[in-house]
Amino acid sequence: MNALKSSNRHELLGGGVLILLGILFLVGQWLPERIGLFIPLLVGLLLLTWGIVARHVGPIIPGGIVTGVGIGILLVELLFPQANDAIFLLGFSLGWVIITVASALFTKETHWWPLIVAAIMLVVGAAATWGGILMTLLTWTGSLWPLALIIIGIYLILRHNTATK
Repeated sequence: MNALKSSNRHELLGGGVLILLGILFLVGQWLPERIGLFIPLLVGLLLLTWGIVARHVGPIIPGGIVTGVGIGILLVELLFPQANDAIFLLGFSLGWVIITVASALFTKETHWWPLIVAAIMLVVGAAATWGGILMTLLTWTGSLWPLALIIIGIYLILRHNTATK
């Protein structure tokens, strides 16, 4: 019976969030451009709130992603309009970090994989924004990444051979 009550609460919460999202997207079509820039951030925060209240990672993942997109848009459009658009990736990477932090704090299982996506975006964004040695590192990484596959493959084969003896 308790699981049924929990399921009903999640359905009510989910329905309410979908209604709010629909209203945001509908009204967002008629808002002045500057105000409309905040819609992705609001949508992301709404999804994050849903995931936190429900204590479920399902809405947290898209919430983190959309929040990151919203942060990236605001960085490019409002804070650094003269900067390279790669600055967007720096904001977007924060959204992926939010997924790990929110899942660790509010759900039963911490999702670490978004930190890989965040690190890649952070490195690419920083390299494209500031160049120099970061761009050289990015170029080398772009050429040598297959070595990581080879090393992982060797590790798996050695681990298998050790485990079967």
